[in-house]
Amino acid sequence: MDVDQVPSNPSTHDSFDDVLSRRISRRTVMVGGLATAAVGFLGARTAAASAPDA
Repeated sequence: MDVDQVPSNPSTHDSFDDVLSRRISRRTVMVGGLATAAVGFLGARTAAASAPDA
């Protein structure tokens, strides 16, 4: 077998780039979800504080 024809990584596992992109995608979803929850919480508190007393 010729040295130039041997793959550098014969493994069938995911590459580092694939693993990294999945991790970044999950982190983005988590941060977006937390931001949405915070805005909802603060928006509800602001609305309750500005509502006239009955």
